[in-house]
Amino acid sequence: MINCDQGFAEKLKELECGLIITTYQANKLFFICSFNGVNIDYYYVEQEKPMGVDVNSGFMAVGNKNAINIYKYKSIIEDDFELKSVYHTGDVDVHDVKLMGDKVMFVNTKYSCLSFVDEVSKVTNVWSPSFLQKCGPFDYCHINGMSRYGLELYVTALGESNEPFGWRDELDAGGVLIRVSDNKVVKRGLAMPHSPRFWNGKLYLLMSANGSLVEFIDESLDKYNEVFKFEGFVRGFDIIKGFAFVGISMQRRANSYFKDLSVAKKADKCGVKVIDIHEKKVCGELFFCRDVEELYEVNVVLLKNNIGGEK
Repeated sequence: MINCDQGFAEKLKELECGLIITTYQANKLFFICSFNGVNIDYYYVEQEKPMGVDVNSGFMAVGNKNAINIYKYKSIIEDDFELKSVYHTGDVDVHDVKLMGDKVMFVNTKYSCLSFVDEVSKVTNVWSPSFLQKCGPFDYCHINGMSRYGLELYVTALGESNEPFGWRDELDAGGVLIRVSDNKVVKRGLAMPHSPRFWNGKLYLLMSANGSLVEFIDESLDKYNEVFKFEGFVRGFDIIKGFAFVGISMQRRANSYFKDLSVAKKADKCGVKVIDIHEKKVCGELFFCRDVEELYEVNVVLLKNNIGGEK
């Protein structure tokens, strides 16, 4: 099901890390590492529409179709995860998730907001964009990603729409980056932004509509440089020690509103590439050979310290 070149396995071994990858399309949660630096070792578990993943303090949260599952987490190389609890959310299209004590914050995409859910499955909507004048399960702006830097939380959305699924009207340049604390849109004109991640004091994110990984170069988060251009629909990535593991998906067959994207004709493979963000070059590549066509989360975990730590 999965192949990789030697560079990919070598980099996993060198960095002493593994990957947790979700594919909602194939209903699988993959755990990947390399013991010998030549081949990859992996296994997977079945889940219904797995999406965002967060590993912290000995626990792992996995968002899926109707809930967020909380597991006791020891190591990526041990496939005996113990299900601690299930936080029921209902079918709200959970995207990114974040463990926060006995609660989980998650991107509630269907209701265009951020929400908390607790161990008694109480869902509380805590934030929505200032431009949103309506409330309802209509995915107005397709909020998808969130990332914390210090005390600040940032989210990405594919548009500033107040109409059901209105974000689809301007996929190439309608996306926004929003700072949650003051509800300010700090950057507009983004091409389907996904997977915002802070590393080494800088914000990185993927622009799915044009296949690029970008790095913001100023504190106001107004200017960015392109780090690398991919041939495919990019979504899901993480960074460790200056190396970005970037998920690449195939063109979504069922949704014709993606067919005019600049990457649509090139999006014929599904896998993960590892990029040296300083040298801006590919160091290795992993391929899904069958069944798996779309990825959501690519989460790097350390092999020696799997309870959460600095990457």
